Amino acid sequence: MRAMFSEYARKMIKQQNLKAFKASTVLSLIVDTEGYPKAICVERSAPFDLDQQSIATLEQYRFEPATKNGQPVAVRIHIQLDYRLY
Repeated sequence: MRAMFSEYARKMIKQQNLKAFKASTVLSLIVDTEGYPKAICVERSAPFDLDQQSIATLEQYRFEPATKNGQPVAVRIHIQLDYRLY
C-alpha cells in the first residue's frame, strides 16, 4: 500500500527547508465482511496533513476479509503508513 505526499505536505517540507523527512501514521480500522475499510481512526498522527492523506489512501483499498469457520467476518486491524522524503 502506498500513500503519496499531499501538495501541502511537500510545500511545508520545502518551506521548513528540511533536507530529509520521515514520518509515520498509524490507523485503526475495521475490515468488513466484503473487504471494505470502515471506521478509520488515527492512532498515531503525522504532521503536514499526512493523516488525511493516509485515510484517503485506505478508503480506496480493498482487503481480503478475515474468515472464521469458512465465513467472512469483520475484524479490527492497525496499519502503519510510512512517509519518507530524501
